[in-house]
This record gives sequence, C-alpha cells and structure tokens, in this order.
Amino acid sequence: MGFGCRSSISEPNLPKDLKYTIVEDAKMIGRIKRSIVVLLNKKVDVKVLSKLARKLRNSDPVDYDKTFIRYLIDKEDSLGYWASSHFTPYLNVKILRPFIEGSEKKLIESKFKSNGEIIGTWRSNQFELDFTESSTRFLFVEGRYFSESLLLSDSSETTILFEMEKIECGNERICFKARYGSSPFHHNAINSEGELEHWYQGKITSIDKSIK
Repeated sequence: MGFGCRSSISEPNLPKDLKYTIVEDAKMIGRIKRSIVVLLNKKVDVKVLSKLARKLRNSDPVDYDKTFIRYLIDKEDSLGYWASSHFTPYLNVKILRPFIEGSEKKLIESKFKSNGEIIGTWRSNQFELDFTESSTRFLFVEGRYFSESLLLSDSSETTILFEMEKIECGNERICFKARYGSSPFHHNAINSEGELEHWYQGKITSIDKSIK
C-alpha cells in the first residue's frame, strides 16, 4: 500500500517528513460514529499522534459522538493496525502492536487448555465494529472442532465460539466451516505455510498470520 499524490497530506505543525493518507473514512448517519483508517509513512510518538488525531477529527464539521482512528504503517500494513487514537469522547492514544501478545496469552489460558488440542492460533488483521485486536484459534475437543476468537477493544473484551466441521478442499489445505448458520460460500483453510485463509465464493478474502 503506497501514497497517492492526491490523498497524501503534509501539515505545517506536524513533522515535515511525516505524510499520511486517509484510506477509509466511514460515517454513520447522524452524528453517532465516524471511523477513520490512516496510512502513515513512518512511526511517530504519542504526542504527534495526538496532534494528528485532532486534525483528523476537526476535518469534518460534524461533531460526532465517537471518532475511531486507526493507523497503518506503510510497507507494514499486512501486520495490522499499529496504533489507535479514539475520541469516546475524550482522546485516548494507544500503540497497539507491542501489546499483541496479550490476546495470544488470553487464548492459551482459556478453558480449553486442559482438555483440548490446539490445532493453530492466528492473529487477525480484520477488525469489526470498534475492536482493535483479534486472535483466533482452532481446537479439537472431545471429538469436536471449535473456532474461538478473542476480540479486544480499548474498553472491552469479547470471546466468540463456533462449532466447526472439517470439510474436503484439497490443494494441501485443511478446511473447516461453521457447523451451524454459516454461509455455504464461506470457509476457512489452513494452508501449507500454517496461515489461516478466509474463503468466500471460491476466492481468498484475507489471510491471518500464525502465532508461533
């Protein structure tokens, strides 16, 4: 992911060598919530992120109840969000990536540790709603397969558990789909590199990296 001339912005009261590109700016009807994803050309400290966050929030005349801003780093965007600066309504800046191990630790210490086999654990780059960190693992417990996802935000923690079934898919992949209520066009696959692939209508939509 790179910088386009039209959308790259440089501000005089920010470091001169800092450039950012707004890659997503989603607004709910009314003034409930605004979600922004920003691509940075370099990592900066919390003070600079705070200045940038206020500029981004003030770039829209609407005073939203909540503004969620997440940051990617150029050439590292496949690793997921590097930082966040959320107004809920007060500004809270966090450097996310150093704390990724937190979700892995919570998964390992979950109730399945004593009586289940961990097939794999992955860190997700796909975030829904207001969650800023996500990890998923597949487990084999008493003859049944499960997918357990841990979703973390700045103020909450949610665990989602699905029963899965193993399906045939070939191509050196081990494939699973949700046992109940899943789309017939969606399934997950563990590839030969140990990554977790998300498939929809015969195409890979995203790939999660394995947590060693």
